[in-house]
Amino acid sequence: MSELGRRERNKVEKLTRILDSARAVFAEKGEAAATTAEIADRADVSHATLFRYAATKAELFIMVGNESLARAIDRGIAAAANQTAPLDRLQALIAPVVGDGWSLPNLAAYQRRVVDGSASGDQRDIALHMVQQIVDEVASILTEAWQGPGPAPAAEPAARAIYAAIHLEVLGAERDERRRANFLADIRAQAEIILRGYLTTPPERTTP
Repeated sequence: MSELGRRERNKVEKLTRILDSARAVFAEKGEAAATTAEIADRADVSHATLFRYAATKAELFIMVGNESLARAIDRGIAAAANQTAPLDRLQALIAPVVGDGWSLPNLAAYQRRVVDGSASGDQRDIALHMVQQIVDEVASILTEAWQGPGPAPAAEPAARAIYAAIHLEVLGAERDERRRANFLADIRAQAEIILRGYLTTPPERTTP
């Protein structure tokens, strides 16, 4: 193996250790209490090495969240493909996104950093691209469910409303433990309201 190839392999191995360690520490302590020193120590790298891969704890946190979200989107798309009713398809798509291995506090912190803009950089851009992917998948389900006269109305506004409902439910359930028991059911109920509104769009709203 060439020296360049060896260096690249070492970089990949270090990044893998850092992300594995960060995932474990964030899961154990939450984003707020976790420290980069503990993550570096568990990954067996120096603090300086860790910061070559992620400039801040926030960036590292979003990196870990992005990995989780990417897996969740893939699972959700696959699950939705096995459903036929539009609401069931929406729930199948959404369920992994809000419950794929993240604690609710960590999920809420990720949502705030990404959607509310409390972080910047390449990792946030990646996260926002995945958010748009979710919106696009929701919009596709809505469009395919349209059975009204004429062409289907633009579905992105309704899809964004569903994503906004997810965001608000995540933050609300994090703050209020009483809302956690019905967390997914509440998201489904709000998605159903938006779905019904979209499917009953007046005919005059369906034309450009």
